[in-house]
Amino acid sequence: SSILKLFILPNFNIFLTSLILKIWKLGKIKSFNIEEFYDKVKDRSDSEKMEYIDINTWMPGDILAKVDKMSMAHSLESRVPYLDYKITDFARRIPDSLKYKEGHTKYLFRKSAQGIIPELARKRKKLGFPTPLKHWLTSERSDLYGKITSNEYLSRTLDMDSIKKIISNHTTGREDNSRKIYILLSFAIWHEVFF
Repeated sequence: SSILKLFILPNFNIFLTSLILKIWKLGKIKSFNIEEFYDKVKDRSDSEKMEYIDINTWMPGDILAKVDKMSMAHSLESRVPYLDYKITDFARRIPDSLKYKEGHTKYLFRKSAQGIIPELARKRKKLGFPTPLKHWLTSERSDLYGKITSNEYLSRTLDMDSIKKIISNHTTGREDNSRKIYILLSFAIWHEVFF
């Protein structure tokens, strides 16, 4: 069920449970359960709940692992200075009233940077590092989709008619299924290389 773990990511819900049940051919599924994390912080503010869940799921299991692997793969030394234990301990104690204020996220952090960094950067909205998958996975990339649909393991474990519909709905512009396709493609390539 290693492929199933790819579908059930704690923060993203790329594949909704209803879709997983439709495409998964091997019977029962066991979802990743974050209830135990919520239970530990159920009396905290929504912001603190989100922070706790991110710290215990998404950061170590996804974003930090990716940064670590990709930087090492390219001989880059990567640092995450805001994860220093002194900074995280301080940040953990900041009240919500100083995290979100006057319509701004990271209010205290932005205020502390006033006069130090350019105003354009200080006031800019939070921005991650999005990958333009939607623009990469176009109708012209049948070679990539073929890797998914012809993969022996995926064919054995997933309903290929449903997978082809996910691809078709994406390539015709009816839905943006780029993240679903990317997960399937990554798994197909990984399986091809290692098995």
